[in-house]
Amino acid sequence: MGEAVHDRGLGGGGLGVASQPVRFASDFADAAVVLPLVGLVWMVLGPRGTRWAMACAGTLGAMLVLKAISFRLTAPWPFSPSGHTASAAIVYGGLAWVLLRPRAGRVLPGVLAACVTAGIRWTRLALGAHSV
Repeated sequence: MGEAVHDRGLGGGGLGVASQPVRFASDFADAAVVLPLVGLVWMVLGPRGTRWAMACAGTLGAMLVLKAISFRLTAPWPFSPSGHTASAAIVYGGLAWVLLRPRAGRVLPGVLAACVTAGIRWTRLALGAHSV
């Protein structure tokens, strides 16, 4: 059995979780995954997915601006905007809204969006990539 690798975790203390499964889960909100997913879903949904795709593009663009601003500020900067968390919220939450809302009402898509977003946020904190 291979040696478990641990990352900094919350505040540098670590959560005692092996990094490979946590990184795997975190990668579901990485730009390399969400950007092609947005394009593919937009092509499949057509006009029905246009507002969702534009919201995704706007959110991801805003995150780029926030990251550029936070990187320019002098250390120690206590806040670190999470593009992964924003991606999870807008892409997977919006996708749940677009696909499930006609059948499932408003509650189920909202609960799914909150769960996915919270899960991705936890992975970013566990890996020590962001502050609280």
